[in-house]
Formats: sequence, structure tokens, C-alpha cells
Amino acid sequence: MIEGCLFYKVSEAQEILKNKFDYKITKSHLRYKLEVFECYIRIGNIMMIPEDFLKYLTLSLVLFKKTKNIK
Repeated sequence: MIEGCLFYKVSEAQEILKNKFDYKITKSHLRYKLEVFECYIRIGNIMMIPEDFLKYLTLSLVLFKKTKNIK
């Protein structure tokens, strides 16, 4: 894929968020957040999330949408 970048499937990202950040989220909500943040690539039918972006998935969508509207 992209040299030097690690990507995770939605299910893998869900486990990492749960174990590393103590953040529980359903797969459907995680997919929705990825769509809102526009932070994934799609390979075939699979959404892949960059490793560097995982920590931002714990942010609130309400706060994100407010700051996006302010800009």
C-alpha cells in the first residue's frame, strides 16, 4: 500500500481502541465516524484506517462538527 504507513481494518481498529485507549465503540458507529472524519481508504469493500489517526477516533463528533462549522 503506502510505504511507511500501517493500516487497520475496522474490526482491528475497534480492538485497538478498546485495549490501548480504553474506548468502546460499535463497528457501525466507528464506520460512521470514519465517514465524517474522512480518514480512511477503501480497498475493494474494506475500509482501512491509518494507524496515526486511531487516537482521533476517540474524539466527540459533536465537538468536531462544531469546530468544522466555525472554520
